[in-house]
Amino acid sequence: MMVPGGHSRPVMVVAAIAVLANLFVCALVAVSLHASYQQYNDRAAVTSRNTNRLVAQSIEDEVTRIDLGLRVVVDEWSRQQATGRIDALALTNFLQRQLERLPMADGLRIVDAQGKVIFGADEDLPSGISLTDRDYFIVLRDTPAPGLVISKPVLGKISGKWVLIFARQLSSHDGKFAGIVIAPVMLEWFEKKFAQLDVGEKGTVVFRGNASREFDMLGRLPPAGPAGYVGQTKVSPQFREMITANPQGGTYEAFAGADNIRRTFSYQAVGAYPLITLVGLSTDDILAGWWYEVTKLSGLAVAFALLSILGSVAVVRAWNARAQAFDEVRGLNEILAGQIAEKDLALRERRAAEEKIDFIALHDNLTGLPNLQLAEERFRHVTAYADRERCKVALLYIDLDGFKTINDSLGHRVGDGLIVEAAQRLQRSIRDTDTLCRRSGDEFVVVLGELAEPDASAPILVKLMECLQEPVDIAGYQLNSTASVGLAIYPDDGNDFDTLLKKAENAMYRAKDAGRNTYRFFDAQMNIEVVEQLTLRTDLRWATTRNELVLHYQPQIDIRSRKLVGVEALIRWNHPEHGMIPPIKFIPLAEESGLIVPISEWVLREACCQATAWAREEGLSDLVVAVNLSAVHFKRGNLEQSVIRALEESCLAPHRLELELTESMLISDTDAVLATVKRLKQLGVNLSIDDFGTGYSSLSYLKRFEVDKLKIDQSFVRDLATDPEDAAIVRAIIQMANSLGLTTIAEGVETQTALDQLINFDCDEAQGYFFARPMPAAQFPDFCRRFAADQA
Repeated sequence: MMVPGGHSRPVMVVAAIAVLANLFVCALVAVSLHASYQQYNDRAAVTSRNTNRLVAQSIEDEVTRIDLGLRVVVDEWSRQQATGRIDALALTNFLQRQLERLPMADGLRIVDAQGKVIFGADEDLPSGISLTDRDYFIVLRDTPAPGLVISKPVLGKISGKWVLIFARQLSSHDGKFAGIVIAPVMLEWFEKKFAQLDVGEKGTVVFRGNASREFDMLGRLPPAGPAGYVGQTKVSPQFREMITANPQGGTYEAFAGADNIRRTFSYQAVGAYPLITLVGLSTDDILAGWWYEVTKLSGLAVAFALLSILGSVAVVRAWNARAQAFDEVRGLNEILAGQIAEKDLALRERRAAEEKIDFIALHDNLTGLPNLQLAEERFRHVTAYADRERCKVALLYIDLDGFKTINDSLGHRVGDGLIVEAAQRLQRSIRDTDTLCRRSGDEFVVVLGELAEPDASAPILVKLMECLQEPVDIAGYQLNSTASVGLAIYPDDGNDFDTLLKKAENAMYRAKDAGRNTYRFFDAQMNIEVVEQLTLRTDLRWATTRNELVLHYQPQIDIRSRKLVGVEALIRWNHPEHGMIPPIKFIPLAEESGLIVPISEWVLREACCQATAWAREEGLSDLVVAVNLSAVHFKRGNLEQSVIRALEESCLAPHRLELELTESMLISDTDAVLATVKRLKQLGVNLSIDDFGTGYSSLSYLKRFEVDKLKIDQSFVRDLATDPEDAAIVRAIIQMANSLGLTTIAEGVETQTALDQLINFDCDEAQGYFFARPMPAAQFPDFCRRFAADQA
């Protein structure tokens, strides 16, 4: 381009500025892409680890359930052998019932010492099959007390498919090898479980054995080859190097041998079992977003370069031509066009924002359902139509049963997933003219219009309840949900939305009291009960200051030495009008109203002071007092400070105080709970798990929490002498506690027969009506003297 000599310097300045600007933009793009690349890789490692922890925990829980089932079968075999004969029919029925509790197992069979299947949950037992050549049979036959044995992948002699065998040893009454009990699990079951995970288009989930560093292939998603691929032991050098340095878990990058795809792998040992899981996220999947950023930023850099060149040319031309007037007009036009475009964009954004605000104001954020405000508006339209046509309108109040337990134990992500699934099922079950809204938490409200009679709502109601009972898979957890439903009818029960909503809610609580998973219509009796509940709640606020709360104490006995070792403090409410009220009637009111925290603190102080007072009595100086902890106090109150104050005010030695926790406390918000439990242990108090066996089947938390005692729930002890399954469960719990060095105490002991069986099972302590009912503190010293005299 020809430039007059007088203007060559401005041209050089413009060119230099353009070059420097482009170099600066390129540097910014390079730095940004490098940082983004590192972030994508770091995010892949974190996602791989988190997904693998979920897979490993899920597999560990399933294996623990299988092992507990095998333990129960071993106990039943030992029990029948102790009677002198094996009842084939009873043992077969027992195996079938246990198999129903193990949906992952392909069978549950007993094999004799010669390797032949002699009992099983199958309808027809296979014949002519010997398992003496199987490695797991040889290990269980030749090794004393080997515990749970998990086989390598084998082709099942019965199913003909690749299976993983879980087995335990059976012993005769004289301790000799009598055979084994096995539970085969098809490897395709694990692959189906992995198929529920989202690991990207080219991601993979691998399940391997971890015994003797052979790493047998047990399952893979997606399948890497034909059936013969199962059992192969080839692994990448990176994996072998990592697992040698850290056997429990780690992260690395490698090319997968099956499909030669580079992935970020995370491996995780499955608890203490010889199993390991790997989750690999494809580098292509991981960097897909990064490549999009590369394309976008490169395009912007190229566009900037082109614009800078064009701008430089325009500046030079303008400088040469000195067309200032044209530049001003063009600049004015550009500004005007930009202002018009900005106003148009602002108008469209404003309209979109208003529509979004309107939707948010009238809908639930999680489910997208109408909220209570929109439901009330639609209720007014439906009732106006009902007045004209002389028909009825039903208002349904739905509450999911057991949702709080699921939400607290498995986390809010699983709880939110269950809420969304329930909302979708309920929406599909109602008519197009009806309205479903989410009120809050796990509560829904349904408006049913155009009903000739109140009973016309029954078919829709049944359909709503049935749709919730189908199992649902949320984040790898198989969940079942039911609902309690209350109904109020317009205009029979009220003429406005708020009145009917309150009455429907009261009816829902009536359904809860009736055992849940049912429905109830509102009636006048509910108002009476509600008033009674409100009166009790008001009276409960003054119960502590009026000294109406009292503690009764139930003795706890060492069943070997028949010595008194402790008492459990049990709260009662001595109401001035209603007399002695048991805790089952007022503790739920206290938890709902938040009064449980000051009540729990009172119980702690009173029990500790009473234990100190008893220490002056002969023979009661080492007595341990057990206090139940409320889950609400554990989460909301400053429990640690409450315990410290109670010990200081009473001057009670910490080892004489025992705090009873529940399983639901320990498996919810685990890290925070673990920290609290550790601080309590540092104070020197004892910890026990109350009602053990009635919670979740996952027992992994026992390895993390330093508890001292397991309290076997009375529902297993009550029928101990007549129910073989209860006996098998109690025996399995005691054996497991003994292996972990924990003390066991059985509650609800009412007969000598039950006590004898607990002694036979090697239980440590017991309490129940057989020894004494709960009694006031003043009566306890006399009981202790009588009890000591009886045992002398």
